[in-house]
Amino acid sequence: RKRASPPSGGKPNIRNAEKDRRPGCAFAERVAACAKAEYLRRRPAAAAAARQTVLAAVLALDETSGELFVVSFGVGTKFRREAASNDGSALRDLHAEVLARRGLQRFLHQEVLRSLRGEACELLEAGAPRLRAEVSLHFYSSSVPCGNASWKRWAKGGTCEAYDEGIWPRQRHPRIHLHARSEGQAAFLVKGESVDAPVSVPPGCALFNPETEESQGPLCCSDKLAQWAALGVLGRHLSAAFEAPLRFSSCTIGRKFSWPHAARALCCRLQDFQAPGYGLQHLDLLGCSVKLDDGIYEDGAGADFSEQRCLVWVRGDEAELLDGQTGLLEARGDGETAASVSTRRLAELAQSWRPLVDAE
Repeated sequence: RKRASPPSGGKPNIRNAEKDRRPGCAFAERVAACAKAEYLRRRPAAAAAARQTVLAAVLALDETSGELFVVSFGVGTKFRREAASNDGSALRDLHAEVLARRGLQRFLHQEVLRSLRGEACELLEAGAPRLRAEVSLHFYSSSVPCGNASWKRWAKGGTCEAYDEGIWPRQRHPRIHLHARSEGQAAFLVKGESVDAPVSVPPGCALFNPETEESQGPLCCSDKLAQWAALGVLGRHLSAAFEAPLRFSSCTIGRKFSWPHAARALCCRLQDFQAPGYGLQHLDLLGCSVKLDDGIYEDGAGADFSEQRCLVWVRGDEAELLDGQTGLLEARGDGETAASVSTRRLAELAQSWRPLVDAE
């Protein structure tokens, strides 16, 4: 990084890119360190010079052996205002959390095919597409997800009450009183700048309006994580192979984590949600001290999230660089423009195992 010259005869004002944080539980520290290490190991050289960004990852834990590994990760802070392409080739939302979940879906498509063929799987049972009893899925984000979780209102900071200090602390989520709905306490937000909003919303967000849904940006990542806690992470295609929804057991957050605000945003505001076959599963929410950015700022410089390139990696694959402005792969030799986690290519994967499900 370019360093500013210090004032004559003085020293530059220096501060860390990320503030020091108190360590979380041992499991949260391990999750964050594992995700960061995999990112540093897998990112291509073209992405190594990127400045501040957000890393999100999905990890799998074998609770019998204690093995923890990264299934997928995403890196990015961009989205496209245009609606998704008709053929599903271009991604609209390239935030890290969304890319990581799409990466998990790609891996699960591959696992379903192996399972239905009776082959050995890393996450699923052979012969039956369901998560092995000893395996749990865990989410990591290097910064608090955008949207409602970054809204530091309606609660004081603090910790939570754990009822089981096992591999990670299982937590009690007391029922919250949604007394400020008119202020946005339980509101869903979209990515994009707010114009004439009736309430003050976090920067980079706008209130979701179902009447103008097609012209708005995609939902914020807080809302998507809340949806995954209630509906699962599978999506339309994979749901045809699984008997029950698949959900994350825990979520570890780095920068700006606050348990009461994260709990409200990422699960508790949907405490009354009910639908046949679905229902809210509260997340065990954990903070950590591991920093994604170990750098420093000098002389008034601040965080720079202008990097347009995004990154996605899926276990067993090579990392892919994406253009945050087009939602497509950066130019490469084989002529492919759609990312391996694009809607079109995930649908193609579904066709590889769907005949085996239909035949049963």
